Amino acid sequence: MQRTIAISAAGLTALALVPLGSSPAAGGPLPDPAVAVDGNLLANSSFDVGDQDQHPVGWTMTKTGANDAVLISTEANRHDGWEALRVTDATAADNIYVRHYVTAYAGVSYTAKAWFKGTSGTEASLYLEFYDATGARIGVSSTTPAFSTAWQEKSLTLSAPAGTVHAAVLIYSGTSVSGVTYVDQASLVAAAPAYTAALGPTRELFTDDYRIESAVDVGRKVHPAVKRGAPVIVPDKPWETSDYIYGSVVTGSPGAAYKMWYTCYNATLAYLLCYATSTDGVTWTKPNLGRYTFEGSTANNIVGDKGGTVVYDPAATDANRRYKMLTFIAADATHATLGYYAFFSPDGIAWTQYGTTPVLPYGDVSNVVYDAPQGRFIATTKQRTVDISASPGTNDRMAFVSTSTDFVTWTAPRLAVEGDYRDDEAARGAGGLEAQVYGMPVYPYEGVYLALPWMFTITDAGANGAGGGPIVPQLATSRDQDLLRWSRPARDPVLPLGDQGAWDDSMIFTSSTLQTTASTVSVYYGGFNVDHGGGPGQSARIGLATWRRDGFVSLRNAGDEPGTVTTRPVTYTGSTLHLNTDVFTGGSVKVEVLNASGTVVATSNPVTGDQLDATATWASGVSLASLAGQQVRFRFTVDGADLYSYWIA
Repeated sequence: MQRTIAISAAGLTALALVPLGSSPAAGGPLPDPAVAVDGNLLANSSFDVGDQDQHPVGWTMTKTGANDAVLISTEANRHDGWEALRVTDATAADNIYVRHYVTAYAGVSYTAKAWFKGTSGTEASLYLEFYDATGARIGVSSTTPAFSTAWQEKSLTLSAPAGTVHAAVLIYSGTSVSGVTYVDQASLVAAAPAYTAALGPTRELFTDDYRIESAVDVGRKVHPAVKRGAPVIVPDKPWETSDYIYGSVVTGSPGAAYKMWYTCYNATLAYLLCYATSTDGVTWTKPNLGRYTFEGSTANNIVGDKGGTVVYDPAATDANRRYKMLTFIAADATHATLGYYAFFSPDGIAWTQYGTTPVLPYGDVSNVVYDAPQGRFIATTKQRTVDISASPGTNDRMAFVSTSTDFVTWTAPRLAVEGDYRDDEAARGAGGLEAQVYGMPVYPYEGVYLALPWMFTITDAGANGAGGGPIVPQLATSRDQDLLRWSRPARDPVLPLGDQGAWDDSMIFTSSTLQTTASTVSVYYGGFNVDHGGGPGQSARIGLATWRRDGFVSLRNAGDEPGTVTTRPVTYTGSTLHLNTDVFTGGSVKVEVLNASGTVVATSNPVTGDQLDATATWASGVSLASLAGQQVRFRFTVDGADLYSYWIA
């Protein structure tokens, strides 16, 4: 049976991004609509979805001359699926490009594949390309099939060079090539990251699939933070029109229990860095610091005329550098170039600029955190890159990451997270144009790195010409100490906008630090009542939002039949298995321990109730302690419950 599908770009999310291969019910990886279960990074890789002109949705299409590349549904000329791509290049002087871009990471090996079949002339070629932030191609490999009327698969493997931000698969019929080629079943797969079986002393969350081997009848559930209804800081001073948190909240430093550095906006002076303290994290004081002159008075809490992100360095050997700040400054008489500048302070109030040149390039939003386990600082900076996608616009906002041990010498910024085709299609489906990353704080958490990318859905040019649309935090995870690769299987907001008419109903930015207790994780956030396009009555306030401990994402089963999650092989040194789970009425979570051959060697008693720290007890089998040091798998049977994390102690 032949089937032709013509669909708008907005429809790509519903069709082309459905994972291929096994489903959770069949015992495969958890569904990630951005990546097929075989690791394929391409949307519409089977060329089954076309626009009104029958060009493949998700691929950019350029050509010279009258020849074309279109989707066809003739069964004899497709390798699999509903359609194939037919490249018709009857004139050797013409060029046809059919290209698919994806986010790519330097140093990672990528393999591109596609099936080709010729009917006349010379067949089209397969290219694997890499591009930097300027849109320049910095790496390429290609192959041209020998002419054949039978289907043949071609493959290319190449490591992404330094500076890579995008990879592309290109089907190319160029100068001196003429003929008709059919192409089908394209793929682009990144080499799998290295896997370490050893469990550390930290908790294992389900924000990514690193530890998951298979899943049956469970899904990943994003749990939005619970907001404290009223803001904790409001613009109630003459120098404050808006208060928001391009900034930091520090605990554990000398003095006040909580210290906050936040950005306030004043229509006359523009952006100011302000300081507040609190004993409980809810009621805040804006002290008169006597340092900055505003309208003839120094009775204010202003510490500088630029915003910035602050860290407290408990390991600092220089008392004058206990507090460190990264600030964006435009080029002027005292600053050589636009960029991110370093500042130091003994108390977080009196600041001294380091040098006259930026420590990191470009400039706009930055976030910085102290990574205590690694004894270093992590900065994420917003960088604008050339937009080579099909989306409108000339540049693309992305989050880049750098590290430093002294806050002065930083590694070159490297792409961490950008809005991809899944984000763009979601934006278009909601009536927008595309999605970009406006900023992204990174948080060391339980042995991994969590991040809250502020996803900016661009809807129009905005009243300010910089783009209008809402900004909402999502979640990303990296397992790499070098912060190379990031995973975003769940794209729902972790900190959603307020209801229409609320003080935070249009944009949300988050602090660069998390506040973690035995039972909760909290973040301070800046909420706006207008979107990025601006408008009359614009105002911002600072609020507080809280999750249960480890409560960003769970694996949920709420169906009629229990679900299971099986880990990859793990080793451990402890003797007790702990679970963070919320079991619904009548449900349970059970655990089986499987040895290296897959035999069940221990079975737990059911865990019930809402427990942040449930200790598994064993109904049968050997003790957990006797298996320490051996490779085992844990199989969790989840029956009407949310499973947030597990750990061995």
